[in-house]
Amino acid sequence: LPLDYEVAEDCLQHEHGRLDIPAAASELARPWLQLHATADGTVPFAEAEELARAAGEGHQFEPIEGSDHVWGCAHPWAGATPVAERVFDLTVRHLSRHLD
Repeated sequence: LPLDYEVAEDCLQHEHGRLDIPAAASELARPWLQLHATADGTVPFAEAEELARAAGEGHQFEPIEGSDHVWGCAHPWAGATPVAERVFDLTVRHLSRHLD
């Protein structure tokens, strides 16, 4: 989903110090799954590691080795890659375990 960076700039300009993602992650009271590609060129893997360190109980961190930000998929959609299939499977298993 392409978004112009102006959207992010606008959010940051008006957040007035309230946006602290690691602090929010440490306070989550529900099980959550964090998937992040080790070769993500959009969001650095180091940021995912920082978030994982801050995470509270119930957090599951799964680095996706060698993949990129879109799990190797492309637009227009031509089907899921093996990496995307793994991401889908991990997500479904997590949701199946934690949703009533």
